[in-house]
Amino acid sequence: MPVERIVIAGGGTGGHLYPGIAIAEELQQRRRGAEVVFAGSGAPLEGEILGPLGFRHVAIRSGGVVGKSPAKVLRGAFRALGGFLQAVRMLMTMKPRVVIGVGGYASAPVVMAGA
Repeated sequence: MPVERIVIAGGGTGGHLYPGIAIAEELQQRRRGAEVVFAGSGAPLEGEILGPLGFRHVAIRSGGVVGKSPAKVLRGAFRALGGFLQAVRMLMTMKPRVVIGVGGYASAPVVMAGA
């Protein structure tokens, strides 16, 4: 029987991670044997919090548009596209049953790819 995978997308700050952890712990209680994977921004805080709890973590390189200059807008758009393509590859490989977004820059490309 294949492993049921659940991806929780978001991170960067504790304000995004801790609600995701609460969801992950509840899902693990209700769905024994389910594998919960966090997809975040790769911020060091994510590893510090998720590592000791035993959750697998994948970094999605993405970001928002910072600034108003055309060059910065273009750079932000390419980062977002790259994050989306990375998320599509990740989800095609993992084949999760569900994707849950909890906020942060990394959640948008993963949730869009999972839609």
